[in-house]
Amino acid sequence: MATKSISPNVERLVDLMDQRYRVPGTDLRFGLDALIGLVPGIGDFVGMLIGLAVLFEALRLRAPWLVVGRIVANLWLDAMVGAIPLVGDVWDFWFKANRRNLRLLREYA
Repeated sequence: MATKSISPNVERLVDLMDQRYRVPGTDLRFGLDALIGLVPGIGDFVGMLIGLAVLFEALRLRAPWLVVGRIVANLWLDAMVGAIPLVGDVWDFWFKANRRNLRLLREYA
């Protein structure tokens, strides 16, 4: 049985969205998702749309529906909680849906 390979482009996108930058003097990491989420009204929606790349990769790799469902749930949860003013901004720095989804996909692949 051949090992399924996750696209390097998806790996780079997840890094950019969730962990590319570090808060100086700490181990806290964040990405563009947390910054985009600061834009009122559309930021979390745009972040969710970008996060669909991992979902499409899961579908391309023919991941089981349980994995696909968990990816969708993480994206939805991130967008819904992220849309709450102030609470959502902190949530976006902590939850990192894209990393969670990539981990799910790696476990499958």
